[in-house]
Amino acid sequence: MLDDECDDIDGTAQYKLGCIGRHNVVIVCLPAGQIGRSSATVVVGELRHKFPAVQIRLMVGIRGGVPKSDVDIRLGDVVISQPQGPYGGVVQYDLGKTGFGGSCRSNLLNYLLLVPNHILFDPSYSHVKGATCDQCDKNMVIRRTQQESEEPFIHCGTIASSNQVIKYGLWRDKLSSELGGILYFEIEAAGLMNALPSLIIQGICDYADSYKNKKWQPFAAAVAAACAKKILSFVPAAWRSTCPAINLTRDTTNDHMDTS
Repeated sequence: MLDDECDDIDGTAQYKLGCIGRHNVVIVCLPAGQIGRSSATVVVGELRHKFPAVQIRLMVGIRGGVPKSDVDIRLGDVVISQPQGPYGGVVQYDLGKTGFGGSCRSNLLNYLLLVPNHILFDPSYSHVKGATCDQCDKNMVIRRTQQESEEPFIHCGTIASSNQVIKYGLWRDKLSSELGGILYFEIEAAGLMNALPSLIIQGICDYADSYKNKKWQPFAAAVAAACAKKILSFVPAAWRSTCPAINLTRDTTNDHMDTS
């Protein structure tokens, strides 16, 4: 990910300092085992204190994509936040309870060969528990044409954020329809956007349904990170000359950083 690496620093979160091209970069990762909006909010507060001059903010992660008839979303693809219609790039919603209920929302801005095929089931189907889908009803599989290219695709649209992981296909589709065609569900962005508006870049590791496994997570994470790095390559770094030169060590964490 980084072209050059520097010493790590201590903090509530995990920090990695370095460079991508001409950009000074700080990569921040939530503490192990901590997920969700509350954890993200705490880390954002610490990040703003340690690196007050961060100017470009990218949130990179993985979670569940929303398959659509008009958008061919597959595992390993990437979704980038982009406002759609009346909705911002990120829409916050709170389920309150699991299942079909009311919701409250507000606008906020070669491993591939080793993982299973893109199996998408009917939204109403509840998967048989287990590490694989060997015991699942194959009659409930939605047949989709093989893509001409095995390379991941990038989709731009609205991302939904909450503290709860979506695990029901019908609920996924219902929320997506109500919120103007959501492409992706995740659980940290809402804790970030108000305090530190960012571009959200997320790899798709599941379909936000009852079939959850971790086999696609490494690939989805790698593709999302590669996408973030490519985006930075298009951002001019000439304006960094207005900032003082820095030596990225443990003692300079409050100096200027231009990217996270």
